Amino acid sequence: MLRYDGREPVLQFFKTSLQQVIDPDFKPKHSIICQGMDKSEELSTGLDAKIYFDILSYETTQDGIYIIDQPEDNVSQPAIKSYLLSCFKNMGENRQVIIVTHNPQFIVNLDIDNLVFIHRENGKLQIQSGALEYVCPEYSVLEIVADNIDGGLESIKKRWKRHDDHAGYLNEILSECSDIQIVMSDKALERLYKGQNSFHGGCTTKIALLFCFLMKFVGKGKHLFPPITQEYSCRCIQVTEQNRKQVELLLQGKIIDTPGHTADSISLLTNDGSLFCGDAAMNGLPSLHRITIWAEDKTDFLKSWETIIALRPNLIYPGHGKPFGYDDLKINLKRAKNMELLPIH
Repeated sequence: MLRYDGREPVLQFFKTSLQQVIDPDFKPKHSIICQGMDKSEELSTGLDAKIYFDILSYETTQDGIYIIDQPEDNVSQPAIKSYLLSCFKNMGENRQVIIVTHNPQFIVNLDIDNLVFIHRENGKLQIQSGALEYVCPEYSVLEIVADNIDGGLESIKKRWKRHDDHAGYLNEILSECSDIQIVMSDKALERLYKGQNSFHGGCTTKIALLFCFLMKFVGKGKHLFPPITQEYSCRCIQVTEQNRKQVELLLQGKIIDTPGHTADSISLLTNDGSLFCGDAAMNGLPSLHRITIWAEDKTDFLKSWETIIALRPNLIYPGHGKPFGYDDLKINLKRAKNMELLPIH
């Protein structure tokens, strides 16, 4: 109820009265909305950094270089892993990013193009550089990370999982998902029961050989994985000549034999032209030129690449790394033909 006492003009009276009612509702309020929640009251330097890098990661309209000093400051290790790394991957899609860091997560998990390690030796400034997989007679970049960055070796171990082979996760998948079945080559089940891959063949490059020795150093070099338990054998669909067409109908694609990495390797070409090739090719550390780091049989490996190239898939999805076009295999086929398998025993 408004009461006018005549001490001021009527219009001014109504203006003042309305402002007294409206202003509290329309006064400025500082808010930061993150995932639907107002985070302004819990602001900290760490959260401030996360929000800042999140904003930078969505900036796609400008060219240029970002130079960022110690992005890990005041940010927890779990937050770096779960949040910041994806921000920096997005940034790298649009521009060059130069990071000064002491945190191995940024070094190991971002697949960086070039690491520059600066240190003093005998009173002189030393600079060593290269991609993570770079090796020369004087140094290996992976060894630099393992030996000189606090937590570097542990980050490398985590990057390559806790099993020597990703087949080691089959038991976990089958136990947690009761309706899942596993499609495999009819040559695979014996190996899965054994829980160990063959040492027949060898590493495809010297970098791959170094990586295998590094994995051996951290206790992951025996090609071991938890063997699949007998109780799950009824959920393993072994592809044979007799059931191949039926399984292909079920998968809505064509099953392609792609031995070489292992004798039991198969791939799936879906009806939309996508090829899931497992380890018939790789795209990322520590492989080079899409060549898998280990091959049991070079001749079979090359034939599998030629088979994939002839299929001309729209996109190839490897077991490791981002998808790529089949032209990458055509470009690198000569390198694959020149490779020499290097045994580790």
